[in-house]
Amino acid sequence: MDLAKKLSNPVSDLISLPIQGNLIVSKLQPIGGQPVQFFAGARYYLDKPDQGPEWGLRFGFTLLFPNG
Repeated sequence: MDLAKKLSNPVSDLISLPIQGNLIVSKLQPIGGQPVQFFAGARYYLDKPDQGPEWGLRFGFTLLFPNG
């Protein structure tokens, strides 16, 4: 990208747009009586800065504390 274009719109090179509705899978699993939700997902970026990522991964867990 040339300098004149960057100076005319410097923010456009900083924005990443992930595809809507990332692919995510999850599972609810009790561990020692404590319910835990595990999840993993992937995303693909439709538009990105010149040095931005093409795809990404996400992993995590959530501890659940039900009432009652």
